[in-house]
Amino acid sequence: MSKTVMISLPMAGRTDEEIKADFARASEYLKAHGFEVVMNSIFDADWIYREESGIRQPGLWYLGNALIKMSFCDAVYFMNGWENARGCQIEHSAAEKYGLELIYEA
Repeated sequence: MSKTVMISLPMAGRTDEEIKADFARASEYLKAHGFEVVMNSIFDADWIYREESGIRQPGLWYLGNALIKMSFCDAVYFMNGWENARGCQIEHSAAEKYGLELIYEA
């Protein structure tokens, strides 16, 4: 049985195309190393920016959903730059404290 993994990557200040390209590259790498990438931490949820959504902190909404997805994983893969992105830092702390395998992009 392969290990399941979530990809943690910096997103702030980047285009959707850049983020999706990095995610695809990391997915291919992990699959080639026997991991099952089952958790996509890229959320298409433009609706949360509308006033009627009631969400005042979209970053927290995204982070909360990423942590939920992490609960289904054995490991988290941290892409370069994670240490400078507050969401990735929190994901790292949670993964470490809950005993998930930590994998870092070379």
